[in-house]
Amino acid sequence: KAAALATGTEVEITYGALYADVVLNETICGLYASHAAGYGQQVTKISPIVVTGSTDQGNVSQAMPSLHVMFSIPTEDGVGPHNAGFAKAAGTDIAHDKAIIVGKSMALAGFDILTKDDVYNGMKADWEKAMAA
Repeated sequence: KAAALATGTEVEITYGALYADVVLNETICGLYASHAAGYGQQVTKISPIVVTGSTDQGNVSQAMPSLHVMFSIPTEDGVGPHNAGFAKAAGTDIAHDKAIIVGKSMALAGFDILTKDDVYNGMKADWEKAMAA
């Protein structure tokens, strides 16, 4: 508001939900899972239980097809994200190796989308269907 007053302009502030729900895309999920399997990783494409949290990835997925990947790393019993024990586990060679596999699998999925028209069209159709629901 101060900037608007100082510049002789008007400002309108609209408050709303900070994070939108994530829109899943079956095509991208399938591509990622397939590539991750090539590295010996087992992927749960859609969690059988409701997973809550906050991420702006939901906002991105409302604007365009996207993928929100989560992966596990070995930790001490009872250690979850956002604490010193998890940070320590994230610095291990095993965690690093898993992150590299995730990055490679995501990159290969992106390559498929960019180089295969049928894959791109399937991804786009999945997103349009989800957004129309």
